Amino acid sequence: MRVSQSLCDREGKKSMKVRIAVATTDHRHGIASVAAKALGVRVEPESPRVQCILDAGYTFVALAEGRIAGFVSNFNTRDEKGHSRFELDLLGVAPAWQGRGIGADLVERSMQAARDSKATTLRALVRCDNMPMQRICRRCGLQRFQSACQLLVSRSKGSARDCSREIRARIIAVDTLTYSGYWLEGELSQCAIDAARQLLQAQPGRAQMGTVVPLSDRATIDLLRANSFEVIGDFDWWTLNL
Repeated sequence: MRVSQSLCDREGKKSMKVRIAVATTDHRHGIASVAAKALGVRVEPESPRVQCILDAGYTFVALAEGRIAGFVSNFNTRDEKGHSRFELDLLGVAPAWQGRGIGADLVERSMQAARDSKATTLRALVRCDNMPMQRICRRCGLQRFQSACQLLVSRSKGSARDCSREIRARIIAVDTLTYSGYWLEGELSQCAIDAARQLLQAQPGRAQMGTVVPLSDRATIDLLRANSFEVIGDFDWWTLNL
């Protein structure tokens, strides 16, 4: 196993050695524990989806004093031109280890993995009120989009209308530590929403669909809410060209 090593002595904290390592399935229970304590989200360690994600090699753990002090999970998508993107999806640091630069170490390791994967862009969707993660993104050289967005998610598998019109949105299958579903990007319409809903109906293992819309685009937000999408919160896109 290849690891990078860093010596943390930040914000007046006690020095310690922290190893950033590629996560394996042996780390799944520790990752689930950190996710619950630091983020309040559930990761099911025995899920085949979780084990498959760990096998992909894009999840990293921070190991300190023989325990998992933090983790970051990433995955790849492609943009509208077919270029590879590296998605920084979920990052958590155990409360006892926060404030020591571990989050930045994990992002930097993700940046290196993004370059190794030949991705052209790394990006992260960060809540506007998540100031620690906002600071980490800025410190690691990512650039924030000027306009904030809303994240909207639907778990509805209700009836979808047939539509013969051309769909200009892209429907992207995603698998993460916390869910499997579809991501909608581009020009959203009723036909695009119905197409994504049909895919959900056809694949019971995928539980939800989501999209990010600029706060200024009230018409699209209203369309999504009329289709049982719930507003999760206000977010910023942070990106890095590689």
